[in-house]
Amino acid sequence: MEINKQKLFKILKERVEKEISTIEKAFNDAVRDFKDAPGPMESASDTTRSEKDRIQAIYQQKLDELKKSILELEKLVFVDSDIVIKGSLVICKNPDQQIYWIVNIGIGDDIKINDQEIMIISDKSPLGLSLLGKRKGDVVKFGIDSNRKKIEIVDVI
Repeated sequence: MEINKQKLFKILKERVEKEISTIEKAFNDAVRDFKDAPGPMESASDTTRSEKDRIQAIYQQKLDELKKSILELEKLVFVDSDIVIKGSLVICKNPDQQIYWIVNIGIGDDIKINDQEIMIISDKSPLGLSLLGKRKGDVVKFGIDSNRKKIEIVDVI
């Protein structure tokens, strides 16, 4: 199976940059709304302005996280390894085949390349943490108590 990690990287980076652009627009709208909101001298209550300020802070935090993620993505080194590391493509079976790409961000999305669905997972997610350090043939358990799942690593790319 041939999957180009550089192509995956490019697609993921474009998606994150698009999300940054969308959030920047929402952030700018929130800044404008904050400036237009009535202050304590104009209204009996300052809740509108404080709510707009809170929304603005949420957008700023998300922007900071996404920009940091882009910088971290650009540091990924694509090396061949028999051990699952950050940047690895991991082919698993449970009972269907699933391909995971372990990176520093989890956007809860798939990338389709050559008719292959590749799920992007964070190296800090429960599944990502369970896979890191494992090898082809290992059976990995993840999840909580009664909802615990097992998957077999078929290959590491």
